[in-house]
Amino acid sequence: MAAVGKHFPGHGGVAADSHVALPVDDRPLEVIKQHDLVPFTQLASQLDGVMPAHVIYSAFDTRPAGFSPTWLGMLRESLGFKGCVFSDDLSMAGAHEAGDPKARAQAALAAGCDMLLVCNDRAAALEVMDACQGINTKRPAKLRYSRARPDLDALSALGRWRRTHAKLEALADKPQTSAEAE
Repeated sequence: MAAVGKHFPGHGGVAADSHVALPVDDRPLEVIKQHDLVPFTQLASQLDGVMPAHVIYSAFDTRPAGFSPTWLGMLRESLGFKGCVFSDDLSMAGAHEAGDPKARAQAALAAGCDMLLVCNDRAAALEVMDACQGINTKRPAKLRYSRARPDLDALSALGRWRRTHAKLEALADKPQTSAEAE
């Protein structure tokens, strides 16, 4: 499974929920770099994907990170991230600042997103699909399983599968304590 880090550059400095509002983080950029950006700085070369936040970091850009070529440029250029950038859900309230579904999709793509997510809003998803006809990037293809996929009947021949299966069996056989049952 591909590893995806989220929510770039960090969601810890705001209380508002971007599902229902557009959070604004007014902390200085140096504070964000010293705290929130640390995991991304350390893991950028190891992650297959990154999802930016629907948060405005006012000390750096007036746009939410997922619509910001400045933030996504930092991710790619300064942090050396080479993987796939997934938008956060474009149907969330934090994304509505960019306009209707088509405008949100265009803004995310223009900022540097490779994949667009539209969840729980079929009409918006269809509108985004229509708006993005013919747009193609190469990065999502890198997320495909890179080794030959084993046949399900052949899984038991893989040492990794046998070890994992044995661990799961041991967990299933272990009696549950009263604290675990609650």
